[in-house]
Amino acid sequence: MEENRLLRKRQLKAFSVALPLPSPAPDVTMMAARKWIREGVVNKMATKPKVLLFDESDPPSDLMADRLRLLAGNDYDVIVQSTSSSSESPIPEDSSLVILPLSRQPSRQHESKDLTILHWNESPSRPGEKLDKNVPRFAGMREIDRIIRLHLTDRIGPPASRTKSRQLGCHLSFSQARGQEITGQVIKMALSTGKRLLYLPIKPLYLLEDSFRRGPGQTVGDLLCLIASGDLPDPGALGHWLYLHDRGYFTFRLPDRADDLIACDTDSLRRLVHLAGSYAERSGEPTRVWLDTLGLPLDKLCSIAALCDHLYIDIPQGESSAALIARRELNYFLASLPSSCAILEAPSGIETNTEAREVTNLAAGL
Repeated sequence: MEENRLLRKRQLKAFSVALPLPSPAPDVTMMAARKWIREGVVNKMATKPKVLLFDESDPPSDLMADRLRLLAGNDYDVIVQSTSSSSESPIPEDSSLVILPLSRQPSRQHESKDLTILHWNESPSRPGEKLDKNVPRFAGMREIDRIIRLHLTDRIGPPASRTKSRQLGCHLSFSQARGQEITGQVIKMALSTGKRLLYLPIKPLYLLEDSFRRGPGQTVGDLLCLIASGDLPDPGALGHWLYLHDRGYFTFRLPDRADDLIACDTDSLRRLVHLAGSYAERSGEPTRVWLDTLGLPLDKLCSIAALCDHLYIDIPQGESSAALIARRELNYFLASLPSSCAILEAPSGIETNTEAREVTNLAAGL
C-alpha cells in the first residue's frame, strides 16, 4: 500500500511538472490575425482574384483570354464566357471583378457583395478618369489589364515595367483622313519632344503628304531587293540608307513605283521592319520608328504589327455596314496580336487626347 502511495505521488509530481506554464495575454497582432481568420480575410488574401469577362463572340475568343492571361501572370485568374449566355448565367460568388455587356445590369445581390462590376463600351475612357466603369472593347489587352489592375489595386500590384531605348509603332486606320491625322500627330509629338524619329511609309506612295528624295540608288526599294535576295545588311549599316528630311526626321529615298512597298512579300517587309527596329536600338539615343501603314492589307499589317511595341487604332463609329464590318475585323485583328504590342486608341480630338493616352500606355518607354 505504501509503495502504491509513493508511486502515485511521483506520477502526480511528474504530471504537474509537464503542465505548460500559463500563456501570456495575446498581443494586438495575434488578436487581429485571429479576427481576420474568423472573417475570412486571410483566405481572401491568399486566393488570386477571379476576373470574369463576357465576350461578344460566340463561342468566346480563346485568343483574347490567352493574351489577357499572359498579362495577368500570377496576379489574377481570367474566365471568359459568351455574351449570349450572360443573361441567364449567374455570376459565381467567388468572382472579384466582372465585365458585362451594357445591356445587362447587375442584380441587387451582386451590388451588395464585394464585387467590382464594369461594362464593355466602344467609346474610350476620358483622359484622367482612372476608375471609369466602362471598359473600351477595342482598346487591346494591355489597356484592359491596366483597368483591371486599377480596380483591384488592393489585391494585386501593377504590371512589371519595361524600358526600351526605342519605340516601334504603326497604325490601323479605316479612313485616309484619320490615318493621315494620326501620322501627323505622331511626327509632331516626337519632334516637339526632341526624340529621334525614323519614318518609313509602307503605303501607296501617291498618299504621301510630304516631299521625299528619290533615286538613283540607295532607295528603300533597292534595300528590299537586297533583303529578298538574302543579303540582309547589318543594322548598324542602315544609316547609309537614310537621310535627314527637311521636317527633322530620318527617312528613306523612295522606290520607283508607288506600290513597290505594299506589293512586297510579307517576309521581306517583316525583315525590313525588324532591321529598322534593331538599328534604332543600337543608335545610342532614344529613337522612335514610325511605320505609316495606311491602306496596307490587314494580313500584312498584322504580321508587321506583331513586331511593334505599340499600335494606334482608329475605331469607326456608327451603325453603317462599313462601320460594323470594320469593328468586326478590328476585333479579329486585335485578338491575333501578341501581348508585347500595346494598343493605343486614337479617339476623336487626337490633338488633346493622344498625349494623355501615351503617358498612360508608354510610361515605361521613351
